[in-house]
Amino acid sequence: MKNEHNKSKKGELIQQHIVESLCDKFKEDEMHMNRLFENDEVSSLIEKSIGFTIDEMRRIPYNIRCLLFEIENIDRKTNQNFFEAIEYDFVGIIIRHLRDVGAQKRESHSMGANFIVFSEKANIGRRSRDTLIENSCNINKEEEIVFSNVQRQHLYRAYRIVNPARSFFAFKKYKKSDKTIYKFEGVYDFIDAEKSLDVKMLSLCNDAETVGFSMEPDNNCIKVYHNYRCFFDYYINESSGDWRCRFRSELESFVRKFHDGNLGDALVSALIELSYSRCGSMIIITDSDPQFNDGDVYKELKTPLTVDLLKEQFLDFAKDDGAVIIRRHNSKNLVLDSIGVMINPKQNLDLRYEELIKNTHSGSRHEKAARHACENPNDYVFVISENKTISFLHGTEYIFWRDKQQVPQEDGE
Repeated sequence: MKNEHNKSKKGELIQQHIVESLCDKFKEDEMHMNRLFENDEVSSLIEKSIGFTIDEMRRIPYNIRCLLFEIENIDRKTNQNFFEAIEYDFVGIIIRHLRDVGAQKRESHSMGANFIVFSEKANIGRRSRDTLIENSCNINKEEEIVFSNVQRQHLYRAYRIVNPARSFFAFKKYKKSDKTIYKFEGVYDFIDAEKSLDVKMLSLCNDAETVGFSMEPDNNCIKVYHNYRCFFDYYINESSGDWRCRFRSELESFVRKFHDGNLGDALVSALIELSYSRCGSMIIITDSDPQFNDGDVYKELKTPLTVDLLKEQFLDFAKDDGAVIIRRHNSKNLVLDSIGVMINPKQNLDLRYEELIKNTHSGSRHEKAARHACENPNDYVFVISENKTISFLHGTEYIFWRDKQQVPQEDGE
């Protein structure tokens, strides 16, 4: 009886240990994960609780699997057919690898790389003529690419030589009976060398069968391209150290509430680029004629907001202290009214905003934006943080806080 009691107690302790570990260290700490897996009973319980094997877990950690579930949900909502172009696990393996690449240093700068996965019959373009690159990345073109230790060593040698602004690593997807495999095709040069990396990646990932991954040096952000659009970006929040995912379609759906068309798409691109600049900013879109006290406005512009202005000057305007005010004359015309505007709303915070600010340790910019949203429920407010997150608020009706949509409250809650 005593032995049975000890076994039962041991089982309870193991399960408690699993729950604590899964909620805490297990998601990020690979050394802790491996220590857990040394115990067969723990391994068996973990496999049952998370729904996949320990070997699968070692290839793709829990937090990246959570990302894949998130991608799958958005993919289903937006009909992107993303996982028809690339295998589920291969996305996780690439993202995990590129995260490791971003953690590597070269002369005090973090490394970067561009991966593009093509279909079997795709015409990739022009291979790099640099023999040093070819010799450094000596992966057998006939072997399946699984990012084994040997394959990673070859790739890391190449990352130290290849300039991500000029070249990309090409892979192809092959069907072998009932299995899909991927092979490394070589290092290729971008054709339009003078254009931005975004434009170059979009020009190659311009169909439903091609997927691109870009990790720019010193940016700690992975952008994923598919079907001639940036599908999502996966970046490190520098205040918390967490990796976060942001889907462009969610930003676009909010912008469409006040503007639909090319100008709205350009505004989304400008907001995302602004978030990468590590400069905090607040942008307010309003139907009313803004009234400010003397000294509250750094500069009045009263100029039509155009796609060209958003691409060329808007980032510089938005980096100034204070808010950017955009006036909406109708559903099609937006006017850049003022920049560097000091916002001092007096409205008390809604309880939801109070909790969000407290729970996410948000500062004065987010608090002022939330007060303005409560005071001006018809305005649309964007807040860009220094740590790359984007929030957008519309009164208390629609709250997207630090790249996560908040569930609307029911009446009476």
